[in-house]
Formats: sequence, C-alpha cells, structure tokens
Amino acid sequence: MLDMGYGVEYLVQSPLILLLILFAVSHPLYVHFFRRIAPEIASGSIVMALGIVALACLPQFHFSSFTMLVVAMEVIIIWFYLAVKLVQSGIQGELRVDHASDRIGMGTWVAGTSTTAILLDHAEQTLHGFIVFLGIIALVLYLIYFIFISQWFVLCIKKKFHLPVNGMVLLATVSTQSIVLLLVELFRDDIPTMVYFILILMGLIFYFVGAICILRHFFQDHRQHLLAGWSNSNVINHGALSITGLAMLNSKAFSEWMIVAVWWGAAIFFLIIELLESGRFLVRIRMRGIRSGVFVYHTSQWTRVFTFGMLYAFTLTYYSLGYPSNLIVEIIANYGQYFVACLACVQVIVAMFYVLKQERKP
Repeated sequence: MLDMGYGVEYLVQSPLILLLILFAVSHPLYVHFFRRIAPEIASGSIVMALGIVALACLPQFHFSSFTMLVVAMEVIIIWFYLAVKLVQSGIQGELRVDHASDRIGMGTWVAGTSTTAILLDHAEQTLHGFIVFLGIIALVLYLIYFIFISQWFVLCIKKKFHLPVNGMVLLATVSTQSIVLLLVELFRDDIPTMVYFILILMGLIFYFVGAICILRHFFQDHRQHLLAGWSNSNVINHGALSITGLAMLNSKAFSEWMIVAVWWGAAIFFLIIELLESGRFLVRIRMRGIRSGVFVYHTSQWTRVFTFGMLYAFTLTYYSLGYPSNLIVEIIANYGQYFVACLACVQVIVAMFYVLKQERKP
C-alpha cells in the first residue's frame, strides 16, 4: 500500500504526467466549445494576460507550488491550442496577414510565448529543456516580428506619422521588453548588461515613435468626438511603459532615476488612459445598456488585463527592491493583486459567455 501511494503521488507530481493528464481533460472541452471559434492574430494577448496574472498575482495569494504548476501547465495548453488553430487557419487560407495591423498583432505571440516560458521556469525548473525550447520559439517569432515592425516604422516615417494606428503598434515595445525579461530569466548574468541596455533602449525608441503616431492620428481624425475614436488596445500605452520599467529593474541596466521616471510615466499614463476608458464606459452604458454595452467580448480586451497586471508586477518589484516609494506605490504593491485578479475573473466570465453563445449557433 505504501508503494502504491508513493506511485500515485509520483504520477501526480511528475510534470510530464501532469501535463498529459491536463491535456486529456482539456481536449474534450476544446473540441466541444472552442474548435469552431475563428482565431485571430492578436489571440496571443490571451496568453499574455493569463501569464502575467499567474506570475505576478497568484503567488501573493500563497497558493501551493503544485497549484502554481497546474496553472502554468494550463497556460501552456491554452498557448498550444491557440497556436495550432492559428497555424491550421493559415495553412488552409482562412487567415491572412496582408494588413499591417495583422502583422503588428503578432507581437502578442512574442510576449505571450516569453511570458509562458518565464511562468514555467518559476513553476518547474526541471523542465529546463522545454523552457529553452519555448524561449527559442519566442526569439524566432521576435526576429520575424522585428522585420515586420521595422518596415512599418520606416513607412510611417516616410508618411510623416500620418498612418492610421492604435495602441497595437506599441506591441513593438512590449515584445522587445518581454524578450529582455526572458533572457534575464534564462541566462541571468551570462549576457552582458550592454545587450540588455541596447534592447531596452530600442524598445523605448519604438515606444516614442509609436506614441507620436497614435497621438497624431487620434487628435487629427477625432477632434470632435475623442471617445468615438478610442480603441481597446490603447491601454497598451501604460502597459508598454510598465514592462519597460520591469525590464530595467530585472536587467539592472539602467540607473535609479530612469526607473523612477518610467514608473511615474506609467502611473500618469495609466490615470489619463483609464479616465478616457471610464468615459467610454459610461457612454456605452448610456447608449446600449450594461449588458450590450459592457459585457461584450472582444479579443483586444485581454490587453487590459495584461496592462493592469504588468503595472502591478512593475510596482511590486519596484517596491520590493526599495526604490523611492509613496502612498500610491504602497497601495498598488499591497492591494493591486486583488483588483487584477478580479479583472481577470470578469474577463474569463465574459469570454465563457461568448464561447457558450457561439456554441449554440448552428
């Protein structure tokens, strides 16, 4: 009996066996509920959001290491099914990436894959080979994405920043800094600090050019009705600054004053953007009611969960390392996990209702 009990415990705790069990449980759910839902290039934002919530928030609730491993495995399974569906649709010609906006959305997969690899490394380091494999996928995706986004920025400069654009363009920054976080996680001090410095600086350049494009397009095309031209993806603005600050902290490639400046920039942009989001929220309720105006699913909504989670992760690390603090920093660091977790739960519920609605359609 003792040997049998030990064997069962080993099977449950073995990462590979656990992954197979979770796959076996997840596959019928996928086939029944999710198989018919059309994939989107930006669906990587789902993994981005779930990954940062699991990394930054769940440890603050003191879950067991086994629970964290199960969560990490489920994020990998979600990543796998989304990726396979996307590749299948591309091969069958159902998914096209002709438009620049589609190519820009590929940045969600760079950040999502990097976050998944970091999450798994935190949960189960014995899977180092698989973690490195995920890291290689993230790097290859980033190199492809870097070509796409560089071509877009060159075109944007030629057009004197007059291209129609939204917050998705800031995925160039998010993906770049996610690669920095991945390299720090996997290689630590084996990579020279100068490499981290150059990558983070490149991400900042992407950020400033992208922000100029967004502001020009936003205020020129929507002078009379600012909220009408507001996009869900514009929340990436403060999320891009937050992940930049976190990359600065983890890489130790920048001085303290730069990190403090980035934190204040992220906090100020968070306030401005979320005030605009609140205004749009009230307008939608007034025009369509709560159910049709608020609880409507769109893939871009996952970026909000990611950006809130990233601001919390940045602030928590900033506070833990003893950087100059204030009341706002202390509130976010001590209580932000509850808000981010609630936001993630609401988003999951809205997504589930959308999935059930799609499943009922003929």
